[in-house]
Amino acid sequence: MSKFKKAIAVFAASAAMMGAQVASASTYSPTGTWDFGGSAALGTVLVQKGSGPLLACVGTANGFTASTNSLDGPTSISITAGDAGCVTIFIQSSNPHLVDKPNGDGLGKQYIIKNVYVNTTITPGDCVGDIETTLSQDAGGPYLDVNATLAPGTPGTGACTIVGKLYLASPAGGNIT
Repeated sequence: MSKFKKAIAVFAASAAMMGAQVASASTYSPTGTWDFGGSAALGTVLVQKGSGPLLACVGTANGFTASTNSLDGPTSISITAGDAGCVTIFIQSSNPHLVDKPNGDGLGKQYIIKNVYVNTTITPGDCVGDIETTLSQDAGGPYLDVNATLAPGTPGTGACTIVGKLYLASPAGGNIT
């Protein structure tokens, strides 16, 4: 066997072994409907439209379906009162919203809530786009780490930023391994 063929065989065997080590699926427990946020303690998000005030609001993402190795949408989302100004910001697009997982399923992966229209009566212009989240877990349990910038609905009125954590509210004690 030539040196070239031996090198290719060694490379192929190494790549196969690395692939086997990297491929591991997350396990969701228990299975069923998972709801995130819904109270100030479990789901505070900071929301700002353009140069308007920074508001601490309550975010919710309900209706995810957890099976043994997958967490899937669609999900119903909302932004509700926290600071008094939060009543001027609400999700106007129809629920539920589709969820895209461009880099797979599990901890550290993106879960993008698609086609969101945010009505912002506190400042003109509204916002449209996708809400980017990353599935994470810490001592408080699983959560969606929200870090989104939505384009202004009216050019020049400023984007909307939504940043915060939505912790798993139901089922109690749910976790990801």
